[in-house]
Amino acid sequence: MTVNSKIVLKGMRKDFPSIKIIEPFQPEVIECENVEDFSEIINADKEKYNDYTTQKLNKTFKIPGYKVTKINGEISLRSIKPCEQLNSNGSNKIKDEINDIKEAFNQLSEQFDAIKEILRNNDLL
Repeated sequence: MTVNSKIVLKGMRKDFPSIKIIEPFQPEVIECENVEDFSEIINADKEKYNDYTTQKLNKTFKIPGYKVTKINGEISLRSIKPCEQLNSNGSNKIKDEINDIKEAFNQLSEQFDAIKEILRNNDLL
């Protein structure tokens, strides 16, 4: 689909070039259990996947512990660093830690308020 636009600048009409509107890339996700599964799928249709960018390959393929990369045009896998591996367990762990920090903060606030009240009652504050 193309869109033609015209704009009037100081009484002059100017035609803009047609702009091609593309839809976002939303492939069917292929989940591979291991590297061998990934290799079989890539080798089965190498021409198709060689035309994909690294980003498209990573949206298409999910391999636990790996990301797809292209080095000199060759599709490869690189292992994911532990800091990059935020799966649902990792994000839940982070959320739990945040909740623990919030709870500790609230307890400290309550203790501070209690100390402040004691000081006020004894005319020390």
